[in-house]
Amino acid sequence: MSTQLRSLWETLRESYWFIPAGIVLAMFGLAYVTQMADEEYPVDIAGMLPGVFRGGPDGARAMLSTIAASMMTAASVTFSITIAALASASTQFGSRLLRIFMRDTGSQVVLGTFVGTFIYCLLILRQIPSSTSELQVPQFSTTVALLLALLSIGVLIYFVHHMASMLQVWSVAGEVGESLLEEIRELYPEQVGRELEPSQDAIPIDADGSSVLPDADSAEILARRLGYIQAVDHGRLMRLAVKHDIVVRLDFTPGRFVVPDTRLAMVWPAARATPEVENELQKIFILGSRRTTYQDIELYFDELIEMTLRAMSRAINDPHSAMICIDWLTGALTTIARRQTPSRYRFDNEGRLRVIADAPSIAYLIDLSFDRIRNVSRDHPEMLAKLIDSARIIAQNLRHPEDRAALRLQLMAIDAVVRNAWFAEHERQRLRAAFLDVLDDLNAAELDQPASK
Repeated sequence: MSTQLRSLWETLRESYWFIPAGIVLAMFGLAYVTQMADEEYPVDIAGMLPGVFRGGPDGARAMLSTIAASMMTAASVTFSITIAALASASTQFGSRLLRIFMRDTGSQVVLGTFVGTFIYCLLILRQIPSSTSELQVPQFSTTVALLLALLSIGVLIYFVHHMASMLQVWSVAGEVGESLLEEIRELYPEQVGRELEPSQDAIPIDADGSSVLPDADSAEILARRLGYIQAVDHGRLMRLAVKHDIVVRLDFTPGRFVVPDTRLAMVWPAARATPEVENELQKIFILGSRRTTYQDIELYFDELIEMTLRAMSRAINDPHSAMICIDWLTGALTTIARRQTPSRYRFDNEGRLRVIADAPSIAYLIDLSFDRIRNVSRDHPEMLAKLIDSARIIAQNLRHPEDRAALRLQLMAIDAVVRNAWFAEHERQRLRAAFLDVLDDLNAAELDQPASK
């Protein structure tokens, strides 16, 4: 699936009308099929199939009218419960977490079932004659309407249970965490191919990676629109770079906000940055009015961190919920640490450098998670203990010295909070002991690093 289609699909999934609209269209098709069956076999169906409606026009009209009215009532109740759930979730978890409820397939199917059954009943009501002849009554279609009503009762029971489950912090944090792990597996594959070095005729890369290409021979690609970068079409970018024999460095990653005349990318050599190339490069960036989770794992981290901060606020004061979010953050950081981080240098099939693009590093994500949570945990020894335990799990999976250095700085900051806190002495000693244990693990990993190479 192309990046544009994938981005469109993610947008449709977060819309509350997409699945209900599909179910309504399916009900139009079902009504057409059942009416055709009634027209082709008006007597045989009633005689061959048990349980088929056998009443007259008045009975069919009354039943269909009752079902239709009931479905609208049920749809109204469903809509009211959904709005109440959204309001509660916005207060407890934050407005950004509303996307989980908006894209919830179960709720959309429930609403679509009620509305679709209502539409089906209206379509069948049109076919009921005013005479008293039972042979002209759409018996099979009316029976299907009855079955849809029975199905809707089960769907309503499911919906009440489903919404009660979704409002629990376990469900919300788990949904965000599972989606984050899925995105990590896509953006941080375990096997990313062999490391390639630029060939002699490729543009050279400095050893430290700080000065990759000469700026004097580059051309800037400026943004033309304002908005969040929702996705970057890397496949199209690579094909474009190969076609025009250029090197492109991206200055923005998905999730960043750009304004017109901001530099999006740089192209080498400048002579090949023609208007055609610039127009094609503009199309690889998908911009929108809000961030999306596609290609933006930092948004998942922000959501889990926001849930943690709200749980630790004075209004809610729920450390247990905050610890659940920390568990998922720990799992995500550990998963990234265990995987091979893709190189920022992308080469074509001939080994020539074509694209330079950064991805969030494990050190950056560690700082992002620990800094904000530590600041709201100064008065909660159990939260600091949870952070230290999280650092212990992450430390066991880190591969690179710079990542361990970032985690060591976070541990030092937590220890500074413990030293200056009002905690009881036994709590301080317990936290200090846990801190020293993790620090010893990091130091031991540093000593073992040469041997592991």
